[in-house]
Amino acid sequence: MRVLVASTNPNKLAGTERAFAEFPEVFGESSEVTVVGKKFQSGVRDQPIGYEEAIRGAFNRAESARKSDKKGEYDFYVGIEASIVFVKNYPHLVTYACVMSKGGSYYFGSSKLHPLPAKVVESLAIGQELAAFAEKISGVKDVRSKGGIAGYLFKGTYTRTDVNYLAVKGALAGFIRVGDFKDSVDFSKLPKSVYVSVSIAGGIVKDLPLQLMEWIEQTGAVVNDKHVVYAGHDQAARENFIRQYAAEFFGIKAPREGEPGFDELIYKLDTYLVDEATHMIVVLEKPSHGVGMEIERALSRPARGLPTAKILGLVKDLKFLKLSRMVRGAAEKYNNFVLRTYKTEGEIKDLVIEFLTE
Repeated sequence: MRVLVASTNPNKLAGTERAFAEFPEVFGESSEVTVVGKKFQSGVRDQPIGYEEAIRGAFNRAESARKSDKKGEYDFYVGIEASIVFVKNYPHLVTYACVMSKGGSYYFGSSKLHPLPAKVVESLAIGQELAAFAEKISGVKDVRSKGGIAGYLFKGTYTRTDVNYLAVKGALAGFIRVGDFKDSVDFSKLPKSVYVSVSIAGGIVKDLPLQLMEWIEQTGAVVNDKHVVYAGHDQAARENFIRQYAAEFFGIKAPREGEPGFDELIYKLDTYLVDEATHMIVVLEKPSHGVGMEIERALSRPARGLPTAKILGLVKDLKFLKLSRMVRGAAEKYNNFVLRTYKTEGEIKDLVIEFLTE
């Protein structure tokens, strides 16, 4: 059996080989595991931050490796990505692996989460990768190819090879117990998380966002972008929401609105929440570049390995013909995007409840 790992790092290769070799009855008792490493781009930052970047980077590497195998020389493809995540405002390290079959099915696994010295944040602030920080505190050159920062922190009892081994082994569960993983996921049974997309710069439509949140919560769903709903109504609650997400998911202190870095933070926050939502409700009342970007982001989720989100576009009856043809065309092309017209706010309530309970 041959496995292509999307990296030439010896720790990733060794961890992958060790994980596959533990299950000869599944992957072939008579054949040895041959692991080959090649470099592929992750599609995320050189130093990922947050769970989402780790998962996306691992998937992108595995998928790129699979697509490069034009002759079908390999049976499995492995992408591994380590990321710094912030738990209660403190930096931790986690590694995700994506194991993909020749046919394109895939599963994820992760390593143990462990804390990092707080000073790693200073390295991140000047654009350094974790490897540079690890070399500095350990005194070991090219530490990423040796025990890694885990090897230093755990005094050699838990190394980067162990980290990668656990991540890959976790992902293999889907291939070891194939019979238990044959069913597709019914996403309709997941708790509904709704992203409300409205124009803020163009002027929010009266109290509609707050009313939308009330109607959404009546169905048992939750609004995941409350900072948008609070805009123009409760500035303190809006700032608190942004501050909390900035600290817990991005490990930064949120700048105030109008300060340098605030616009980038909102971009990162909103794209993260669009990717996280199971549903999106879009108010198409006023022209908005941001709303258009959010719709496109939601529609392109499958291309990034994310489940399809259902999207409801709300348009006032008399404004439908003035709606952008890009938006109308997207609703015609994608089955998960529907446009509905309304005349009264009561009709909006009915449309929202129907959308979230169908």
